[in-house]
Amino acid sequence: MIKKNLIAVVLLACSCFMAKGQSNDCNVNALKDTCKFYFNLPEYGGEPFHYDCANRVDVKFIRKEQVKEIQIPIFSGEEYLFVFNTYALAPGVKIDVWNKPIEDSKRENLFSVKSSDAVKVNRFMPKKKLRDRIYIDYTIEAHPTVSDSNPENGGCGMVVVGFK
Repeated sequence: MIKKNLIAVVLLACSCFMAKGQSNDCNVNALKDTCKFYFNLPEYGGEPFHYDCANRVDVKFIRKEQVKEIQIPIFSGEEYLFVFNTYALAPGVKIDVWNKPIEDSKRENLFSVKSSDAVKVNRFMPKKKLRDRIYIDYTIEAHPTVSDSNPENGGCGMVVVGFK
């Protein structure tokens, strides 16, 4: 009887740890599929956008502010739709889209959004034609109470790019 109870307690503890571990995981396919849904909306003139690429950014909060920049190659003459999914991203992350890299003082901010509890999917369709590359900066706010040796999990964000 004691052995059965001990086994039941161990199994329950293992399942709790597995559930806790899975709660912080990013389901990349679900995030991507949610973004792709927006490629087929009639408000974009009837013709759907075609999937180009996706990028996932993992966030860890530390004591100081961080900026993670990704670049996405684009082709001139194409229309683009950028869909940002922040469902698995903790509040406190700002997403900016730029025409030039972070080192360039003459860069122009094209779009900006902050992760929040209210809006989980944000769309950006540039009004003017873009050339060469687009730069997406994820600014992760500082968490002064967090140890740098043991960062706090902030989840992940996903951007999916479509073109037509």
